[in-house]
Amino acid sequence: MLRQPAGMTRRQFMATAALTSGAAAFGAAPALGQQPRLVYWAYQFLRSSDEARVNFAQEWAAKNKVEMQITLVPWKEFMTKITAAIQAQATPDIVESGGVELRALGQLLDVTEVYEKLEKEHGGWLGSSSLYMREPDGHVHHILYGLAGAVVIARRDLVTQAGFQKPPETWEEVLVQAKKAQQLPRVYGIGQPVSNQTDSNVWEVVMRSYGAPMADE
Repeated sequence: MLRQPAGMTRRQFMATAALTSGAAAFGAAPALGQQPRLVYWAYQFLRSSDEARVNFAQEWAAKNKVEMQITLVPWKEFMTKITAAIQAQATPDIVESGGVELRALGQLLDVTEVYEKLEKEHGGWLGSSSLYMREPDGHVHHILYGLAGAVVIARRDLVTQAGFQKPPETWEEVLVQAKKAQQLPRVYGIGQPVSNQTDSNVWEVVMRSYGAPMADE
């Protein structure tokens, strides 16, 4: 686990040698008097996004006098690489991944004080953010860097023609409006992208919201 230089508390070290990310784990301890060294695994998504994140990390490292080793991992290989690292207890210091899988295996530091500091500085957390971070015992082991939600994009002319004036508020209403607005074979009620990355995301959210498990025993 990361060790701080003598004379510096664990909290002070974490505050000056950690990026706000989904999870933090283990790395080599810097020798006394040397620059702290952080290993950062970032997934490749879009070139502009990749460059923005890498540039931010490099600028932060230079400003805080930290040696930053950055590895860009293709998204298709990312979870395989992360899973193997978790099992080997050899995860990088900074990784763009969900904190839940690491927390369950006891591989995250307690960052409750960081959480409370951010909460105080920014006047609270947005929406259900705190529910994702706060554990039942009150401790926090990861800080969210963003939230995303499902967006319904509809053809207003077709929905209005079907007799609906307001957008749906529940999944049941989505289904009702989709069925009524559907005009096969030219118009389909629901259009869901099918790809190697996003085809299941929306439906997993729906299934989980109704209590369906993602795998059997």
